[in-house]
Amino acid sequence: EPPEKTFFFLTAINAQSVLATIRSRSQLVRLAPLSSTEIKSLGDVEDWMVQSSMGRLDVLAQLRDPQVVERRRAALNLWLEVGARSPLHLAQASLAQAEDKEQTLQLIQWWRQLLRDACFRQNHLEPLIHSDFVAVADRLTPLPAEVLHSLHQELLELEMGIKGNWDR
Repeated sequence: EPPEKTFFFLTAINAQSVLATIRSRSQLVRLAPLSSTEIKSLGDVEDWMVQSSMGRLDVLAQLRDPQVVERRRAALNLWLEVGARSPLHLAQASLAQAEDKEQTLQLIQWWRQLLRDACFRQNHLEPLIHSDFVAVADRLTPLPAEVLHSLHQELLELEMGIKGNWDR
């Protein structure tokens, strides 16, 4: 047993991911993500970072890393080569960008967000997550909505599989 007046602060994205025996002894405090205004007030934050961080400071810190910014640029620009390059070339380029599990998951997230932006562009909606890559999203907007949704679903399944230890 810990000494009297000892407190533990546990954080989890989902309360269900914490063991039931720990949850039963805990006081649950839900914290909301930061608003876009709060994220912007931190300074030196681009619009795409605000949208992509989803109100999370840990994600924002990652997105500010110059190496991550460069990987994002390369990942999103790969979509400009669809149809112009062979699928094998695109697969090899994707693997080169996804050196480990975390980078692979980040790549998938950016691609899912790009497909979402393409759907938003088709329907004249705002805000875009990757507002600095409108040309790439516009390259995808001629695709039928069903195709965009299907690609998004495939990426979701890929993400779940990688989280379940599929070989990237």
